[in-house]
Amino acid sequence: MKPRFGAAKGKEIAAEASTATLTRGLFLRSEAVVAEDVLERQGWNTAAILWALLVWGTPAARSGYDAIPDRVQVLPVAFVPKDQSPPDPAETKLFGEHLQIARARYREMLHGDTFDFAPERRLKVVRGRHDLDHYRRARERGAPDMVAELLDELELTRFSNPYVFCILVMNAEDSFPEGGGRPINGGANLGGGMLYIASFELKRNEHFQSTLQHELGHSFGLPHVDVYGYPIQGTDSIMSYNPAHHSQGLQPSPTPGTLIAEDRRALALNDRVFAKTTFRPLRDIPVGGAISPRIVPLGPMTLPGHPDFYPVVTTDAGEELGSRAVNVIQGEIKPSAGPGITYDPGNMWHSRPLPGGKAVLEIEFPFAVSADELVIHSQHSGIDHEVSAMKLERLDGSGSAAALADQRVGSIEEAVSFEPTESRRWRLTLRTGKTPFLVLRGLDFRRKGKPVVPRLIPSLVDAESRK
Repeated sequence: MKPRFGAAKGKEIAAEASTATLTRGLFLRSEAVVAEDVLERQGWNTAAILWALLVWGTPAARSGYDAIPDRVQVLPVAFVPKDQSPPDPAETKLFGEHLQIARARYREMLHGDTFDFAPERRLKVVRGRHDLDHYRRARERGAPDMVAELLDELELTRFSNPYVFCILVMNAEDSFPEGGGRPINGGANLGGGMLYIASFELKRNEHFQSTLQHELGHSFGLPHVDVYGYPIQGTDSIMSYNPAHHSQGLQPSPTPGTLIAEDRRALALNDRVFAKTTFRPLRDIPVGGAISPRIVPLGPMTLPGHPDFYPVVTTDAGEELGSRAVNVIQGEIKPSAGPGITYDPGNMWHSRPLPGGKAVLEIEFPFAVSADELVIHSQHSGIDHEVSAMKLERLDGSGSAAALADQRVGSIEEAVSFEPTESRRWRLTLRTGKTPFLVLRGLDFRRKGKPVVPRLIPSLVDAESRK
């Protein structure tokens, strides 16, 4: 479809529409209402103009880990199921006020840093493809369906998405979907995120503000505090369910929730959202206190019509002691050395006994990745189950293999170089060392010295070195 106006006139109209949404606060009127008012005053075909504005304002769609944006910002969205009504001006204004308060509270908790809103600074109104009941019946209370629809609407992929979608689900009937949030790709620093809350709650729940701060935490990568062993009801963190934190309308609780050391450490990893936040143990761990040695990530979402974020990793050598083969790609790479046993089933792969002394892993990415080096991190606790030799092959669509490297491994952090290669499928054959087992703490595909595949938990040192 071709717009009925020139580019200069269209940009002038777009500028007027944008200005109208910025008269006070974050936004006062919904994008749909403002755009229609302005455009119809000018005598233009509303559907055609809105289509053009969408095209102009949408980043080019890309795929792959290379497409993950350097900066991620919060985009307020009103998601309108087919049988529900768009937000009225009062709802739009109230939602904007809540978001401004939440942003200010994060600035207080993070010593001056906070999240940014998308440059549009307006509420994006998106009509859902289905009635509300469809989302009620859908997996995970409709969250994957809504996120997939938003990505499609904006012509984005889960990789190129530069937004945390802050979704007000229009529902005049009840509290569904109540509230929830998570990073779309999981982890601490892997791109955009999502949270959603019902419009029913916006107008009727006095605790909406404290709930919003909690769900924003999830969208930035924070889990509930009980994963670190803290009581879910009685902790200072906003990531608890402590009733003492409940806000009253637009007013904070006399004892609001805050960020505990584990929360601050995780947000310091997310430098796409929090570009200035750092973690300093002497500052951020209370005197006499402690911090969990583990960082617990939230996993990636499974989205209808979109590829998974991480590859599929299969092996003929079993997955022992609670480990998984996919950990070698997505898990945190921890050092092998002790003291004591440092085996971590949540971040490593442990083979079954291998009387033949050989294991094969096949890795299939959701798209072709380009690499010229593979770093093999083997062994655990400084003593057990290292790799002694390896062979790396590229597999084509028919399963035919082309050898890239075949050599002995002399280090538990072995870097293997090969000719620059692009492939979706890779096969790695490993030989055991002094024991009949193999343990991998990670496989790190690199290109020109830089990691190709981001991990659920990046290095805190690397994250802070960029600030």
